[in-house]
Parts: sequence; C-alpha cells; structure tokens
Amino acid sequence: MRSLPNPTLRIFMRVGAPFLGLMGGLLGWVASATATDGSAAVSTTYYQQIVGSQSAAALASASPGVPTALAIDNSSATVEYVPTAQADGSVDWDVLVQGFQRNPERVNAVYDMVFVLPLPVAPSGAAAFTPLDSAIIPQVGTQTAPKPLIYDGGELAFKRNVGLEKSLLPGLVGNPSQGKLPSLAGTGYAYTLWDTIVQYDPSFGPTIQAWASFHYATDATVSPPVASDPRMKAYLITWIPTLNSNIPPYAVRMSLQNPSAP
Repeated sequence: MRSLPNPTLRIFMRVGAPFLGLMGGLLGWVASATATDGSAAVSTTYYQQIVGSQSAAALASASPGVPTALAIDNSSATVEYVPTAQADGSVDWDVLVQGFQRNPERVNAVYDMVFVLPLPVAPSGAAAFTPLDSAIIPQVGTQTAPKPLIYDGGELAFKRNVGLEKSLLPGLVGNPSQGKLPSLAGTGYAYTLWDTIVQYDPSFGPTIQAWASFHYATDATVSPPVASDPRMKAYLITWIPTLNSNIPPYAVRMSLQNPSAP
C-alpha cells in the first residue's frame, strides 16, 4: 500500500484532465446485474464497465466532488458482533468480518477504499465506544494463523476517518432504492468510516479473499445490534475520487449475523 502525503487527497483528488461525456443516468448501475462480488468467473469489474475503452485518467474531473449515491451489490461476507463482559463491568466487543470475496478492480487508478461499520452511539450523537484497535487490518489465512493482506507491496490498514464521515455520510444516507445507505436513527448505532488509499496493483491475483476483526469497549448498557433489522449492514466502498461525483462508487453490502454459539 502506498500512502499519499496530502490529506486533502483522501476526499478531493483533483486532476486537470477534462471530464469526458458520461451520462447522468449512471445511477442505473445500482444493484447491477453484472455484480463483481464473490465470483472469479466474472471477468469485467465495475470500473472496467464504467471506463470502457477510456482510461480513468481520461475520465477524471477537474472538480470531482463527493458522491451522493452508491452502486451497491450484496456480498458473501458476514459481520458478527461478539460481546464479552469484563470484571470491571465494561464489555469488550469483537467485530468479526468473515467470508469476504470479490474480484479486485483492474482499472489503473488510485482508490480510496472505505469500510462502513455501524458502531454504538449515545442519544446525544456522541460515540458510545472506545476503540481497542487503532486500525482494521484485513487478514488472509485462518484466525489461528493469520497473515496481513498484502496489496501494492504493503499491508492494508483501514483507519477511522472522521473528516470523511462529516463530508461523505450526509449525502449518502437516505433512500436505499436510490443507492443510499439506510438511516440508523433509533437503532443505538451510527455509521463510522474507516479508509485506506491504494494504487492499483496489476500483479495481484483475480480474487480478493480476506477476513478482519475489530475490538472496542463499551459500558454494560450498550446492546448488540439487531441482526434481523434490515438496516443493520456493513459496507465496503471502492471509490476512485478523481472521477465525476455523478458516478456512484462501487460498494458491497455485508449482512450482520447473530453471535455464534461458543
């Protein structure tokens, strides 16, 4: 993974190349029938379909802005929240993402990969959790013999991006039929954004398979998310920030499941 030094690049990566004619009807890509998640047999990825015979650089916008809709497909991954009571009355939580698989994008560009994770929130809107990990690190191998996922020569590490939450989330929460994330109001949870910037790696294999875990602590009053609530999902957004904001970034949806029996 290559880090880009200017933090403003994480939101508005400005490129001078003019934006070529892309129709505003790109919202029709939402829930595309040519989903790239979960099947190595699918040869064309989302951004390959968008770019076509052009290049990502040729389609870059001088003022890309922030997108207000996503092209969302269901994912093979599941997310499980496992609580463990502590002797001091607090609760430690293990968020386990399992079964993630999708074809990596094969368009030469810089991507901002954003993990959208619901975490506890107080009625005031303040966070009701204390992170125990500084980052969410995708792993390969097994949970007893984990290895970090290596892409573009480095380990991927998703870090909390509060600035991106403030700029991106307000426009992305709304009507799911329009490529929006459903509101979590009243659930006791709110979306948090964790991201990493990567340069396309042409040497990577045809499929990304990984799992990840994240740990945080709460007080004993915090309840687990309700897995049966259709709003309670996690998402991984793969975004090329240089493209026009009318192009919905590609996202996969991950279902929550009840904690498995010990």
